[in-house]
Amino acid sequence: MLRLPSSIRAKDRVDASDVLALAVPDGVRDVINQRVSRLPEDRQTLLRTAAGSARQSSRPRRSSAA
Repeated sequence: MLRLPSSIRAKDRVDASDVLALAVPDGVRDVINQRVSRLPEDRQTLLRTAAGSARQSSRPRRSSAA
């Protein structure tokens, strides 16, 4: 079972970075990878690209101003 970090209370908003901070158990990750591997190659690429974009967009962005 996944639990939210203790710093987040039920009434507070949960965003993508909170979810991405959770550790996914290896067994769950394996099942997801097995199911994705059964999909056609173009759909696998789409899902993996979307997952990578979600991880990157939840990271704090560096300011370009110095």
